[in-house]
Amino acid sequence: MSGWERIDDLILGGVAIAAIKEIRVAADCSLQDAIERYHERAVWLHETRSTDFNPPQDEVSDDVGP
Repeated sequence: MSGWERIDDLILGGVAIAAIKEIRVAADCSLQDAIERYHERAVWLHETRSTDFNPPQDEVSDDVGP
């Protein structure tokens, strides 16, 4: 799996912080640049793979209710 495939999987899985960290390593760039690249990649993925998105991890709840 290439670096960008892993990053895509993280973005699709809603794991933004980990994706941004991976982008910083892969692109050897600043945090601000990584955030911009993240947003660009997420837009591209929404256009090309919209059905592959999972809910963001911080929005997933294990709570099943009362």
